[in-house]
Amino acid sequence: MTDKELDFTVFCIENIAERLGKNGVEIYELLIPKIDTIAQNEIIKQVDLLLQLNIELQAATLPEKTEQIKSRIEYCEEKIDELVYALYGLTEEEIGILEK
Repeated sequence: MTDKELDFTVFCIENIAERLGKNGVEIYELLIPKIDTIAQNEIIKQVDLLLQLNIELQAATLPEKTEQIKSRIEYCEEKIDELVYALYGLTEEEIGILEK
C-alpha cells in the first residue's frame, strides 16, 4: 500500500467515524480483531523466523542451501497466512478469493 492509499484509507475511516458519531479509535477496534496471547505469540514467532530466514538467505552461497532456505521461507509465509485467516475467521471461499 502506498502512502497515498494509506492516507486515503485513514481519511475514509475517520469520515465514517465522524458520520456515525464515533471516534476513529472505535472504528479501528471494529476492523482489527482481538487476538489471544497464544495466537499472538505464534504470529510473532513465525514473523521472527521469517526475518531470520531472510537474513540467512542473503548470506547463503551454496545453491542447495539457498533452495532449502527459500522452501522454509515459503512454509513460514503460508503458516502466517493460515494464522491470519483464522484470526479473521475466513472461509475457504474467502481465502480462495484472497489467494487469486
